[in-house]
Amino acid sequence: TSPGTAWWTEAPSTVGPEPPVSPEKDMPRPQHPIRAKRLTYAAGEDSDREDESEDNLVEKALENGYFVLVEHALAAMDRKVATLTGFLNATEGRDKMFKVTQYGLRTFCYNEQGRLIGKEQNELLVNFAGKCSLTRKFLKIGQWLAMMRITSKVIQVDIIERYYDMLHDENPLNYSLRLKEEKGSALSHYARNIYLHMKALFKFFIQPKVWLKMLVIGRLMGLAGYFAGDNIVWAIKTKLLYRGDKTLATFWLRRALYCHVASCVCALLLNTYQAIKNWNRLVHIRKRLREHNRILEEHIDEYDLDRDSEHSEKQAQMEHYLQMVKDKMANLRFTSFKLMLDVFSSSNMAFKFGIDRRVTASMSLTSALMATWQLWKRIEAGKYNPCKSSSGPKKSPRLPRGLEPPGWFKRRRAKSSTPSIHESSKKCE
Repeated sequence: TSPGTAWWTEAPSTVGPEPPVSPEKDMPRPQHPIRAKRLTYAAGEDSDREDESEDNLVEKALENGYFVLVEHALAAMDRKVATLTGFLNATEGRDKMFKVTQYGLRTFCYNEQGRLIGKEQNELLVNFAGKCSLTRKFLKIGQWLAMMRITSKVIQVDIIERYYDMLHDENPLNYSLRLKEEKGSALSHYARNIYLHMKALFKFFIQPKVWLKMLVIGRLMGLAGYFAGDNIVWAIKTKLLYRGDKTLATFWLRRALYCHVASCVCALLLNTYQAIKNWNRLVHIRKRLREHNRILEEHIDEYDLDRDSEHSEKQAQMEHYLQMVKDKMANLRFTSFKLMLDVFSSSNMAFKFGIDRRVTASMSLTSALMATWQLWKRIEAGKYNPCKSSSGPKKSPRLPRGLEPPGWFKRRRAKSSTPSIHESSKKCE
């Protein structure tokens, strides 16, 4: 640097004059947008993540209303894990799992007969199958109470109340379930009460579909007897009753199987009725669809677009209903086949038909696999919730016959009990 010049000033260039620059080159070059890096931490308030991916699972599980422990919420967020957890948590699911293990081992051992694994290992597997059977009986403890409760409710609502109605129709002013009301009543009153009861019973049993109620009650009572007998067999085999007497255990097991066969027969008859009913419904829907399509083809030029859209919506609804009926028919066939297998296998043990145990074990295994698949589908579809109450709004208590208020009193009371806003304002004025 020369004296008198600042040290920070630039020295003059010794190279020649600069070449002229075109105006296009003077324009700033467009800058390409820098791609934002996707963060690796979980999406939160300070994150740029907007999509719902697996990184959000933990925070969603912690904020979930189902949260008890974090594994519960995470299991509920996965459909397959939730189905498996629901299957294992349900007592019926555990029963089906032990049933498949029990009859699978028995089928294998009865057909293998020690030729592959030896007689000792075969006996061990048969004993393990017996332990699975004992575990299933333990899981059924108390089930007969639930069946008896349902049976009593059906009898009260569908039998006793209808019988009361029949008696009231016969004698509206003086009806009672007692045959003889007083000690000193005459024989004519006693005979008259018997006549009224017999007439009411005859009218009740000639009602349409009353046999369906009897089949349902038979099904429920058969299940209650089967579960109660299984509980007694479990108590005997664990030496809580009769010191583990095998003769008494066999006696109660056969009685339980009698009840099981009766319940399965009642269920088969109910399924047969439902199948006939749905078959008639299926034929009717198909006939309506054919008529509908024929009318559309004959008068297609006379319809405008609005009417054509209405007819297409009706046709779609009918096809949807037809598919629902078909699915129900398939479910009925599936359940009926499973019930037939149960009837054959249980009847062989109860009545001693002498069928080879390899055949009955295979039938029981097939029935167990079908029941397991059916329960799995119900849980997967969200249709299995035994703890959910299906009861609707509570009804008002029913008054005895002859004490109900007349219709005009009910209407007058309903009108007078809820005054309108205008009426209350008039009163204030």
